[in-house]
Amino acid sequence: MDDGFVGRRRERDLLLGLRDSGRGATVVVLGEAGIGKSRLVEVLDGPVLVGRAVADEGAPAFWPWTRLLSGPHAVALGLGPGLLSVDPEPSARFQAIARCADAVVAARPEALVLEDFHWADDASLRLLRYLCAEGRLLVVVTSRTPLDGLSGAHELRLEPFGRDEVAEYLGPDADEDRVTSVLRASGGIPLYVREKARAPHRFAGLGAECGRLLDGAAVFGEEVDLAVLRADRAAVAEAVRAGILVDDPSAPGTVRWSHALIRDARYDGLARDERIEWHRRLAEAVESAPDRARHRLRAVVDADSRATAVLACREAAADAEERQAFDDAADWLKRALPLLDDDGDRTTCLLSVAESLRRAGKVTESVEHCVAAADLAERTGDHDALVRAAVVVRDVQGPVSPAIALLCERARAVLGDEDSARHALVLAQHAATLGDLTDFGRARPLSVRALAMAERSGDPDALRHAINARHLIAARPVDVSEQLRLGARMIALGSPEAALWGHLWRIDAAMSLGATAEVDAQLIHLEALVDRLGWALARWHLLRAKASRAVLVGRFAEAERLADEFGAVSARTEDVSAKAFSPAFRWQLARWTGQPCEVDSPALAAGEGIPIIMAVHGIHLLRSGCRDRARLRLRQLAPLLADLPVDGRWLGTVLITGLLAAAFDDRATLELAYDLTAPHAAHYANALTGIEGSISRALGEFATALGRHDIAMAHLRDALAMERRIGALPCLALAHLATAKALVAASGPAARAVEHLDDCLHLSRQLGMAPTTAEATALVDELTGVRGGVASLTAREREIAGLVGEGLSNRAVADRLVLSERTVESHVRNLLAKLGLVNRTQVATWVARAGLRG
Repeated sequence: MDDGFVGRRRERDLLLGLRDSGRGATVVVLGEAGIGKSRLVEVLDGPVLVGRAVADEGAPAFWPWTRLLSGPHAVALGLGPGLLSVDPEPSARFQAIARCADAVVAARPEALVLEDFHWADDASLRLLRYLCAEGRLLVVVTSRTPLDGLSGAHELRLEPFGRDEVAEYLGPDADEDRVTSVLRASGGIPLYVREKARAPHRFAGLGAECGRLLDGAAVFGEEVDLAVLRADRAAVAEAVRAGILVDDPSAPGTVRWSHALIRDARYDGLARDERIEWHRRLAEAVESAPDRARHRLRAVVDADSRATAVLACREAAADAEERQAFDDAADWLKRALPLLDDDGDRTTCLLSVAESLRRAGKVTESVEHCVAAADLAERTGDHDALVRAAVVVRDVQGPVSPAIALLCERARAVLGDEDSARHALVLAQHAATLGDLTDFGRARPLSVRALAMAERSGDPDALRHAINARHLIAARPVDVSEQLRLGARMIALGSPEAALWGHLWRIDAAMSLGATAEVDAQLIHLEALVDRLGWALARWHLLRAKASRAVLVGRFAEAERLADEFGAVSARTEDVSAKAFSPAFRWQLARWTGQPCEVDSPALAAGEGIPIIMAVHGIHLLRSGCRDRARLRLRQLAPLLADLPVDGRWLGTVLITGLLAAAFDDRATLELAYDLTAPHAAHYANALTGIEGSISRALGEFATALGRHDIAMAHLRDALAMERRIGALPCLALAHLATAKALVAASGPAARAVEHLDDCLHLSRQLGMAPTTAEATALVDELTGVRGGVASLTAREREIAGLVGEGLSNRAVADRLVLSERTVESHVRNLLAKLGLVNRTQVATWVARAGLRG
């Protein structure tokens, strides 16, 4: 009998080849139970880190990773389970994931082997995705089912043995009848082939003490704590020799089943009363709350045991909450629900499930539980629960908003005229939700009422949410002063989360006013706060704020680096806006620098339907030469413009849609964009979402396209002054270019247009704004006649022009050519007249473009 790699040699060679190459890769070995996944990955011996998920409900978050980090090879590399310790702060789970992944990559183990990931918890799967995205280590995962989110992974799907493989396994002494019998009985599953080959019944011949140990171990779980079972050493040794249990040298106090199917067979063979009694005894013996709850649930037979199981589930949920394992907490509370007979207890439990789901980021399911709780509370007249159901899921937007709005209406119906903190919370929730649904007519007065009521209550939580709701509603450009005040009030509340939003609001508002000193001051405070908190979402906001500030002054390389950083953070979140913002920011950077950038992005699908993302994508398509697709974007945006919700994204959406309309001569949309933005000419379209410059410049471009030349020039004079005032050099370059184009459109003096183009080129070349440089150069060529201008000059004039272009004075040119200074002056005057230039600086620019040399 050959116990080697029967039928698996190709897969073995692939794993060994990847290991020996030293390249990073992810391999997922797929197949049903007993197919040989674990046997295959055993070829990766040596300094390999191994972790295993288990089917036991009591397993804590990150369990396979905890085991992996606790092994001797991991310890030798300086790793340990402490890397996964989670602080009781929002987003701490992500920080633990990032910290652990970075440490494992830095340790450079030969490979990671993660077994049975069909049983892995959400946190373990997220860490796996994070690590695999790095692509720097060999990670081999076994699972019965495919795993989502592992892009680029090699999949090895193991199939059952055929007749040839069974015959090879049994060896040359097996006759045809024996091969046929084993193949039929096993279905080709290697584990069953082995079992049929070894013995007709695995447990036959074991001693009574060993049998008792296996009964308790089957009930205990996949990994068995021998101290809890008070196991006899001889019985353990007998089970290990029989290949039923497996010893782990790194954890001598535990053993594990050689395969889950063997454990299942032993568990299923227990009599009902015997099985229940084992669960009851183990529930009293184990120390961890999840293990205790798991056994209590399987020992329920009457009212007393039901009550005990409910209590154990609540304790397990509390333990999970403390570890930030919110999805686990929700699961334990869900298990308690069917055991509750009292409607009040069921309502409370439903709301607790909803709260845990919200913290786990599963807002849709959370709202569903809130609705179920509200329905039950309404039937029983529990007004407190009905009110609580309306405010469990807060600070979210999107598909859940209609359901939350209905919950708020039901809560307000029972609150009546009550003046309280909880009523202020409901009003704030309702206002924010209606704002997301663009029902600003109802949302604005509700936000005012919520804030006033929260102030009277003095409740910090109610006040924070009321201020937040008010800010969501007061997002129009005319509300910028209120946005600054609301940001200051949020910071003054003293909580870290409130301070985070307060600083961000003040940065956004200050950018729109051009108050760069205030922006910089808030960035300093924000960075200190983020360093203290360590929250992933907070760091994402900080990085994008700093990137936008870098773009404002033309530090594009810095902005690119920051974009890499916040892109890496956003890629690992479930936030739709964060994922869509990353490519949108890249598109804006490409507009400034001309660096190659994909016109599409996988994250674009997440932002499809969000007008600002559609607008930024459209302008990027236009600048990338995809005019037909850009025109299609304009057609999608134009009908939305008149009724577009006036929120924090409104101004940027209107401005960019206007630029698209100007490019495609859509006069009706262009006039609408002009009329909508004209009242805000004194502001800037600069924000955390991107830098567009002064609104006056956009208005000047719109007016130019509409043929309103005097109005255009007035706007552009304001734009030049505004950009100079705040030191926005990239935007100043664009303002000079827009002014030159306006002068050309108005048939103004070519010399004045060239002067603005020279100023534009001075900035664009210095900053590395390739697209702007190319456009301005082409326009100068057109105005100064570079192509025909060379031919119009005499040989002497071309020679003098080349020397002037090198920066030589008339005296120096005269000395070089052995001419009189007066003769040189005469030639310079002639060539200026022929070329339509006004000064020597313009001659230098013309010479560079014409390729002349002195």
